[in-house]
Amino acid sequence: MKHTMVIKPTTLVLGELSAQTTSAFQFEGLVQLSCDEITQLDRSAFEALAPKVVLSPLFCEGLDCIDFGQFLTDMKFDGRYLILADDLPNPTMISREFKQLYPTLEFEILTTKEIFARLDR
Repeated sequence: MKHTMVIKPTTLVLGELSAQTTSAFQFEGLVQLSCDEITQLDRSAFEALAPKVVLSPLFCEGLDCIDFGQFLTDMKFDGRYLILADDLPNPTMISREFKQLYPTLEFEILTTKEIFARLDR
C-alpha cells in the first residue's frame, strides 16, 4: 500500500510582495499566487490549499481587498486576512467599511510603517 503525505500550506500570498515585506512575517508553508489566479479557484481547490493566513496588497492587478474579502467570505475562509498597504491617510475608514461588508472575516490592514516596525524588532 502506497502512502502519500499531503503537506498543506498555512500562508497564501497574493500578488508580488517584496522579500523585505515577507521577511517581516514568519511563514509556514508559503504559497504565492497571482491576484487573478485566486479568483479562478473553486471551493475544493481553495480548501486543498488550506491557508490559515492570506496576505494581499490593498490593490492588486485590477482587484482590491474588497474583492478578496468577498472571495474569502464565499470560500468560508476562517483564517486571518492581512491587507498590506502603502501608508494610508485614514486606514480606520477602510477597516470600518471592510468590517461592515465582511463582519465574520478576521482581518488587519498593515501599512508600510507597521511592516518595517516588525522588521526592527
